[in-house]
Amino acid sequence: MTPKQDSPNSDSDSRARAVVIGGGVCGLAVAMRLGQSGRYAPLVLETEAKPGGLARSLDFKGVSTDMGPHRLHTEIPEVYDLISEICAPSLIQVKRKSRIFLRGKFMAYPPEPISALMHLGFVRCGRFGLSMLGEAIRRGGEETYESLMRGAFGPAMYDFMLRPYTAKVWKTDPRLIHADTARVRVSAGSLAKLVTGVFRREKKGEETSLKEFRYVRGGIKTLVRHLLEHAEEAGAELRVSRPVTKIELRPEPGGAGGSS
Repeated sequence: MTPKQDSPNSDSDSRARAVVIGGGVCGLAVAMRLGQSGRYAPLVLETEAKPGGLARSLDFKGVSTDMGPHRLHTEIPEVYDLISEICAPSLIQVKRKSRIFLRGKFMAYPPEPISALMHLGFVRCGRFGLSMLGEAIRRGGEETYESLMRGAFGPAMYDFMLRPYTAKVWKTDPRLIHADTARVRVSAGSLAKLVTGVFRREKKGEETSLKEFRYVRGGIKTLVRHLLEHAEEAGAELRVSRPVTKIELRPEPGGAGGSS
């Protein structure tokens, strides 16, 4: 489906115009829901030449590579249902296999207890444990991403592995990331859970890390394509290469600040 460059809205009904700034995944989902409500005729303005934002796939020598999100996973039921609704024809289930390059070797991520001990050594892992206990004693004050992760894994492991990993993946100083981001990760795993994993097998449905995830055939661009199709079916219009330079807010006649 080819996005419109600059054409007037074809709706002739009395629905109110709703302008959505940004044609990324969130913008397209908002436009779709606004259109489905029957009250609005959404117009999506995207500054790039195509929609998707960070959720896009790049083609290099015949190989498609995702630049942004590379798996579909959420703990929010409404988002899960939305993905199932719009991507049903393309959804597949994939087993997770993630590796990080650390100390000259590839190691499973999230770390697996035995392989972590073999890869990092007993002395360093022991230092991680003592660091976590010390942080638990000292812990207090404002909760931030960094304080929560340091509390869950200890300062030594956080500085050695998690802080540089977070900065690389998020392209942001971890001190600037919201604490809620850490709460999701801490609820899924910690150094204590990693250690207990040596002695007991996780029960199905209670895993501390994601073993499988849903994906869309053809790359994350398929998710964007499905979203755009559903948004346009709901009456939304997409205009690409249209950067927004200014927003003017005008009171409605009869409203607060308006004339009667």
